[in-house]
Amino acid sequence: MKGLDYSHSRPNLPAVKKAGYGFVVRYLFPPPKGATRVEAAAIRAAGLGLVTIYESYAGRAKEGYTAGIADGKMALAFARNIGFPETRPIYFAVDFSPTGAELERIDAYLRGVASVIGLARVGVYGSYTVVEYCQAWGTARWFWQTYAWSGGKVSPHTHFLQYLNGQTVAGASVDLNESRQLDFGAWDPPAPVVVKPVVKPVTVKPVVVVKPVVKPAIHIMTGAEMLAWVKNVGKPVVVVKPVVATPVTKPAIHIMTPAEMLAWMKNLVKK
Repeated sequence: MKGLDYSHSRPNLPAVKKAGYGFVVRYLFPPPKGATRVEAAAIRAAGLGLVTIYESYAGRAKEGYTAGIADGKMALAFARNIGFPETRPIYFAVDFSPTGAELERIDAYLRGVASVIGLARVGVYGSYTVVEYCQAWGTARWFWQTYAWSGGKVSPHTHFLQYLNGQTVAGASVDLNESRQLDFGAWDPPAPVVVKPVVKPVTVKPVVVVKPVVKPAIHIMTGAEMLAWVKNVGKPVVVVKPVVATPVTKPAIHIMTPAEMLAWMKNLVKK
């Protein structure tokens, strides 16, 4: 991800975002060098991440442990003032090329800072040598390397790299940076609010089948039919009853017993 750092300049933030940059680095220090709460909010509202660095003057880190405690307190107060999260790192500047002896004093300075904000939040800005030294001695957890005094080397421990100074972007003088690790300590912009469309339920109306009304057929009589109808008016109506056939009842046949036969014969003789 590409980013910018600047002190007194103020680029147009929407233009910075439109130009393809994803974060800016701002100082924790009184304005105009340092960021305000309003500026911090504007940076994030533009869709940019915010990284912070503390530096009172270039050689401050040479002053050892006591200076680190004082700067840790100042940086923490400024960070809280702009609403910077307690979980994000603060970088402290080593803006010079140190000697071997000065590296030891830088080490002590960062230990003083860690006593205030906690080692997990301590970041250091400096050359390849500074990054490698502080990583080896465990005096910082976050590393912002500058190409200055680095001889073309880039530490594999670097979280992001300042690779070119004095450029103009979105109307301001800035330095150019690029991330080297996924998390490099930025306070990310708020996630965009996704407004889901309101889906109205579809009301399906029942289909009403209207049956056609069948009207009785009307017959308009001809003149001849009308005349015949008039002639028949008043005549008696002959009702023809259907002929119902009367069923023929067959006589029942009785077969006489021998006793009945004998009695019948006797009667026949008497007659």
